[in-house]
Amino acid sequence: MNTLLKKMTAISLLSLLAISSSYAMAKPQKDVDNLAQRLELDEAQTIKFKEIMSAQKTERAAMQADKKQVAKLLEDGDIDGAADKAAELARAGVYKIAEFKAQLSTVLTAQQLQQLQDIKNHKMDRMQRSRHGKHKQEKPTEQ
Repeated sequence: MNTLLKKMTAISLLSLLAISSSYAMAKPQKDVDNLAQRLELDEAQTIKFKEIMSAQKTERAAMQADKKQVAKLLEDGDIDGAADKAAELARAGVYKIAEFKAQLSTVLTAQQLQQLQDIKNHKMDRMQRSRHGKHKQEKPTEQ
């Protein structure tokens, strides 16, 4: 029973990491350029924004490698190791998100931050709907 709880904890923490790493989703350069334009950033803001987003992309790549390490520990049956590593990564992920938000707040105005959050929420809503098949037509029931 204790092993099951540890396995569930590790899986839950991996899910948290997946969600937290999606906060600043992978943005190809074109998407970052489009975001900067949508937010109506000036030249100085655009430069700093691109630097922050580039650094965030590097962080996400490192987190992906760490998540694979946790999955490998689970696969190998090291539940305690996987749970410990997942908890460590989740904690670090929360701090990285806070740091990312703090960096953005030094570059963007309050209005631009809100607009960025609205864009993110809209994208997350669309992703959620597509995952749950709400964009597909329901099959008629047979009578």
